[in-house]
Amino acid sequence: MEFHTAEEAAAYHLLQQVLVNHMQNHDLHVMTASTVVIYLLGDLAWQLSAAESSIQTFAQECGTGLKQRLRARHAAPALPGVAPVTLCDEDVLGPDAPVRGLIHSLGQFLADASAEHDLDLEGSLRIVLSLLADLLAVFLHQLDYALEEVDALIEQEVVPLLQYYVTRKRSCRPHGHQ
Repeated sequence: MEFHTAEEAAAYHLLQQVLVNHMQNHDLHVMTASTVVIYLLGDLAWQLSAAESSIQTFAQECGTGLKQRLRARHAAPALPGVAPVTLCDEDVLGPDAPVRGLIHSLGQFLADASAEHDLDLEGSLRIVLSLLADLLAVFLHQLDYALEEVDALIEQEVVPLLQYYVTRKRSCRPHGHQ
């Protein structure tokens, strides 16, 4: 089961709509949106990893959870309303304002939903992993990547980025001082 409660599922659907709307309204590339969601995932991973002895193990577990969610989306796209995309040589991070807006919107909606529905950090992590799986499913359905290629992307890009983000954040400031 992807979500443990109906409230988690409702929060996920709300954030999914925010993500799609922002991508459409600001013409954000799937790579840009993925980077934003990985940033949000990294922040949650940092908060959750305070109790973890190994950042590497924690990041690997996130990668495993992401792969499981991706497989659930293999048969049908899970992110409706995303315009067809292609890989390009352009700066996929796009303009700063829409990217910052998406980071702020997703973070605020997640915080609000967490407070309103008393979601714990693990519930928030499940939601964000599911959003990232939605975006990675675009690689399967629109960019014709094989499942193994997206798995490799998770192992070679997402997991190391999470490890880097959490390690860097731990070294920059004490836990609890966001």
